[in-house]
Parts: sequence; C-alpha cells; structure tokens
Amino acid sequence: MKYALSRFVCLLLLCASAALYAQPRPAKPAMPKGYPAKLTFEKEPFRQFARRFEVFKKKYGFNYLNQVLDSVGCTIGQLTYAATPIKLPVAQFISNQDTAAAVLLALRQFIDDNQDLFHTTSKEIALLSMSEQEGVYDVMFERAVYGKYRSAGKTRGMLEFVIDKQGAIAVLVCTATRRLTNLPNDETYPLDKIYKNLIGKKLEFAVDEKQVRYVIDRIDVIKPAKVCVYEKKTFDDIRDKNGDIVERRLRVSEVRLAYDVEIDIKYTKPIARIFIDAITGEEIALEYPFLEN
Repeated sequence: MKYALSRFVCLLLLCASAALYAQPRPAKPAMPKGYPAKLTFEKEPFRQFARRFEVFKKKYGFNYLNQVLDSVGCTIGQLTYAATPIKLPVAQFISNQDTAAAVLLALRQFIDDNQDLFHTTSKEIALLSMSEQEGVYDVMFERAVYGKYRSAGKTRGMLEFVIDKQGAIAVLVCTATRRLTNLPNDETYPLDKIYKNLIGKKLEFAVDEKQVRYVIDRIDVIKPAKVCVYEKKTFDDIRDKNGDIVERRLRVSEVRLAYDVEIDIKYTKPIARIFIDAITGEEIALEYPFLEN
C-alpha cells in the first residue's frame, strides 16, 4: 500500500511538471514580412540611375579622373581629381559679401536640381560641418530624414563637397542611397523591455590609450528612446597593391526601424548611443559620440 501511494504521488508530480512546461510561452513580436528591408544591387534601378548620371554629366560638362558610382545605392559615390570640375553659380547667391552663405545656398540648389541622383532635397538635409581654408570650403550635409522618420547613426546618408569661392567643386562624395519604402509603419517592441534589458550592460572604450569600463547600473542614465531609421551597411574594401584601402564599396544595406537610446552620465556629451531594433529588440549598433571630433 505504501509503495502504491508513493507511485501515485510521483505520477501527480510528473503530471504537474508536464502541465507547467505545457503552458504557452509569451509570443515573440510579429516579424513583418520582408523585414528588415534590404538594399542590394538591382539591374533596373542601376540602369535608370546610370542614364540619369549621363544626362547630369552632359549638363555640367565635367571630367573627374576618379569617378565612382555606387551601384547598390544608385548614387554618386565620389568624384575626385577634377580635370574639369562642376561649377556652381555662387556669385548670384552672394549678399552682403557673405561668400560662405552663398556657397551653402548654391549647394542646396544643386542638390534640389539633382535630387534623383542624391536621393534627398534641401528640405531634408542638415548642415553637419563647414570649414574654410585659403578660400576653399569643406561642407558636410547629413540626410536628416528617411521616409517619415529621422535618420540616425554613423551610417546615415551624407553628402560632402570641397568647393572654392568661385563655385568649382573639387570633391563630391555621397552616401545617401536610394530609399526603400517597405518599412514598418510603427515600432512594436515594448520600450519597457528595452530599458530593462539595458540594466547591467557593460560599455568599454579607450580614452587616451586607457581602457575605460562602465556598467549601466541605474535607469536615470538611460535617456528616453527616439524612433529612427538605422541603415546597417556592409562594405567590401577595395585595396591597392600596397594593401591600403582606396575605396569602400557598399554590398548591402539593412534598413531597420530602431530605437536610438543615449546613455548620459552628465559628461560633455552622452557617452554612448545604442541602436536597438524597434521590431525585434536586438541591438544593432553601439556608438560613442563623446569620442568623435
């Protein structure tokens, strides 16, 4: 009798355990079909871009000894070593002898006139930096929006121009790729989980050749997340005979909806920016803004 009772108790425990493991697990966030959106080489978009570029070339009558076209992003990768540069009418924009302002206006007009090559407009870009040396300006714009969301991260689209006071462009570099339209309309991964998962995360970076470690140990250093588009790009490095990288060629760009989360310990800048997929919850990238020049 005692042996039969023990077997009965064991059976009850086994059944209870089975029932426990049979409980439905929390469902993962639904993954939209085709997410993340991927930008890769496509013959027809590049064929159309190449035709537009030839029209552009005839319009401005330029000749650059180094000409790189981005066949994936369908944009002008770089134009350098100008034999005959593109010339913009800077003089017609000059007011109160402000040449720098005239250069910016001329460049913005140039971008608007060729938005099908640069994949942006003057209303969508923001001035990132501008410096001048001996009458030559180095101007950097960022594409500030991607669809209805802001663009963020080091891999967002940029446009750089080296241009003189007379409007001659010595260098043109563009990383603003053609835009995909099949992004999710809204974020779905819960924000409270993002904040919870960041507690205990270790950050490690070098300052003046010294390794610094910081552990996120409290919620107040985590700034409210901002939704953005993050372009996770993969490149092929093209090297010369000496092994030096002479070109970074875009192979694929994963376009993701992301949370842009800053870690701020009241330093001069946030010590870190963490990009987390707003659909899957996975970490996409980690950047250290205060280490940037």
